[in-house]
Amino acid sequence: MNRITQLSIFENNQLGDLEKLNDVLNALPDEKLIALLEEERGKGRNDYPVFTMWRAFLASFVFQHPTVAALIRELKRNSQLREVCGFQTRIIRTKKGSYRYQLAPTEAAFSRFVKKLL
Repeated sequence: MNRITQLSIFENNQLGDLEKLNDVLNALPDEKLIALLEEERGKGRNDYPVFTMWRAFLASFVFQHPTVAALIRELKRNSQLREVCGFQTRIIRTKKGSYRYQLAPTEAAFSRFVKKLL
């Protein structure tokens, strides 16, 4: 009798969170949804492209963030997650004339995006 040794019942348990996110992003057939959201956005502001917001939205589930604020904190902290989602650091001019870096979208930007999804 031949035996096949199985190292793990759940192979995905050995994957890191970013690898799990990449698996989800690659497996999900979301092209039509993204195209529809981009069409709806039209020629409006495009500070955060639809696909980057969508990827961050999915990351909130993979990383099990209970709130948008928790997701934003993780995006600000984790440069690799920002890269996987497609976010680029933006330089913002403040009302006082100085400049600051914006690493992730605001809660308001995420709220508007989620509202469009619903």
